[in-house]
Amino acid sequence: MLVAVFGQIGAGKSTVTKMFRELGAPTFSADEINREMLSDEKYLSGLKEIFPFAFEDGKLNKAALRKAVFSDPEALKKLNDYAHPEIFKRMKQKCAGAAVAFCEIPLLNASGARRYFDKTVYVSAERETKLKRIVERDGIGLEEAARILGIQSGEALSEAYADYIIENDGDKDALREKVYKVYSELTRKL
Repeated sequence: MLVAVFGQIGAGKSTVTKMFRELGAPTFSADEINREMLSDEKYLSGLKEIFPFAFEDGKLNKAALRKAVFSDPEALKKLNDYAHPEIFKRMKQKCAGAAVAFCEIPLLNASGARRYFDKTVYVSAERETKLKRIVERDGIGLEEAARILGIQSGEALSEAYADYIIENDGDKDALREKVYKVYSELTRKL
């Protein structure tokens, strides 16, 4: 069973995924897989065809690509259409044979990835909590954090499509209990 752990930036998806790992489940991150792909020459070649301006001296300029996709919805769609099928192919390979595996994925519904997963876990947090986490983690200002969070505003509606919801506004012990409860329910059905 492949389970998506998703939610908006700053909600705590990575923390929840880490807690599933601590319980013994295989875990993966779509972002980590994407980073691995950035060292794959074949993948980079295709990316260069779509975004030639994001390459300097044959090397990907991640900042230029990031700026383009976060300022142009069409560019973001092009990137997602190119990257997501490869990410999910690699994800399936990594979790082959596992009874249950968890994959952290930033934007489950916006990416059209829901069809790849058997179950979903939505991680939520209050807006102020998410903004504080983004500012602290990324070392950016509150205005920039709010802009990034605003880009993902539609993902909050995805909570309605989640099989499980984990609210992450309390302390780590409370969060760990919630994660354990979801893990127990999922593995009990195996």
